[in-house]
Amino acid sequence: MFRSIACALIGLGCVTSGLAADKLPLALSASAGSRERVDALVQFPLSKELAAAGPLRLMETTGGNETPIAAQVDPLGNRLWWV
Repeated sequence: MFRSIACALIGLGCVTSGLAADKLPLALSASAGSRERVDALVQFPLSKELAAAGPLRLMETTGGNETPIAAQVDPLGNRLWWV
């Protein structure tokens, strides 16, 4: 079974003017490929500015509904991680 999740990344903190390339919200899409996966670890690369900008919120936007997704920002590796 193929499952695709669409997500939006929303900044909760102050975003500096140097983030012209990182306009929030960002639309992300993750897919499992040809195999169904359960509780898989997903990562998304962030710019250094966005990783250091402050709290971020990840929202799943499937079927017109928004659901918060627990996510963690790695400011040293400039990545967003979630399951």
